[in-house]
Amino acid sequence: MFQLLILGFMVGAYSTRELESACKNDIRFLLILNRKPAPDHNRFWYFTKKRLPNGVLENLFYQLIHYLKEEGDVNFGSLFIDGTKIEANANKYTFVWKKAVNKFEERLDVKIEILKLEVNEKSA
Repeated sequence: MFQLLILGFMVGAYSTRELESACKNDIRFLLILNRKPAPDHNRFWYFTKKRLPNGVLENLFYQLIHYLKEEGDVNFGSLFIDGTKIEANANKYTFVWKKAVNKFEERLDVKIEILKLEVNEKSA
């Protein structure tokens, strides 16, 4: 069942109904099932929510990542951020471009330094 969940996350099937459908139609899932009947969405829900105590599933994922790292199958040399957009709840727009955020952050840092110097001069 854990193998099916991992494969589901890898192919973008996160909901229990998507996992159920993939088990019936996707050849990769059928290979893991090895001619066993496909589990329904209730079984996936029961496995993730009731069968495993809190934190166990997350711990299994971490163990898998560490195992893959030790085997040399995963390289953590590069970090990629899929984030050209950053959500901004206070903005009237639904997103803010990352370049703009970085530019305004730099300007804000300069203004803060100038204000610090002014306050230090006035207080001295």
